[in-house]
Amino acid sequence: MKRILKYFFVAFFCSVILYACEQGAGSKRNLLIITDIGTDVDDMEALCLAAKSDVNLIGIACTPNHSKKMVREASHVMDLLNRDVPVGTGKVFIDSVITSAKGSVKVLLIAPATDLVAAIEDDYSVAEKIDSIFFQGQVFVNSEGNLIIPNLEAYNVSQDYRSAQKLFGFQHKIPFTIVGKYAAYSIPIKKSTFEKYAKNGDPAGIYLRDAAVNGINNFAHERPQVFRSVYNVPADMPVDSALAVMKYISNPYDAAVLISMLRPDLFIPTKVGIHSLIGTEKGNIGIKDSDAIDRLLFDLF
Repeated sequence: MKRILKYFFVAFFCSVILYACEQGAGSKRNLLIITDIGTDVDDMEALCLAAKSDVNLIGIACTPNHSKKMVREASHVMDLLNRDVPVGTGKVFIDSVITSAKGSVKVLLIAPATDLVAAIEDDYSVAEKIDSIFFQGQVFVNSEGNLIIPNLEAYNVSQDYRSAQKLFGFQHKIPFTIVGKYAAYSIPIKKSTFEKYAKNGDPAGIYLRDAAVNGINNFAHERPQVFRSVYNVPADMPVDSALAVMKYISNPYDAAVLISMLRPDLFIPTKVGIHSLIGTEKGNIGIKDSDAIDRLLFDLF
């Protein structure tokens, strides 16, 4: 009898442990990234951070122009990281990724809302499975203080304002976290951080370093006035001279949005109902611990 009880308790505890492991494996947050990845390093930084974080990265949707080049770029980053993540474009891809996920889905929207809105309009169950949206952009708050309104000054809004309006129409059901440019301006990434990424020979780290260096050079020469404004370069300083002495070479717009999801304790958001606004106002960056964010980005590779 004692032997039977012993076997029973061993089997029972084994089943409990197995169940806990299964629950733990399935408890990772499902994350879909919607990106307009191109030559800007901030999308790549966000993809790398997501791939190396404790989330279930269920897909990467490239939007809004369904560019094969975007898909190749995002796929290449995942290959460098040895991650097998579905990469695609368009509303059908987004619908498939979200509706086939086990459990609810968080959406990292670091691109225009075009295809996400199209997917929702074709299949409302897409919206029902989204438990929160993390969006890189700018917003206004209405005079009553209970609604957020997309701001056309933000690139991701201006590229398809109508879709942004439609997406924000779901704010009564879906919580939004909006991370604006002023948050990113306050946590720029040093040139030395990108050099550190490449130093250990990690292919993804080298690729990210090269993208950052090439990106800031292209930005400075192709859009010199905007470059001077963003990086406070004096009008009488030649662009190449500025590049040679710059300590910081990237504002992590998209990575900051992802970090607000991964580490909400590092931020002090302004609450508007169920929504959180971070760095959408010039005088309110919404960051609690910039040093911790710097360390998190520094330790990426």
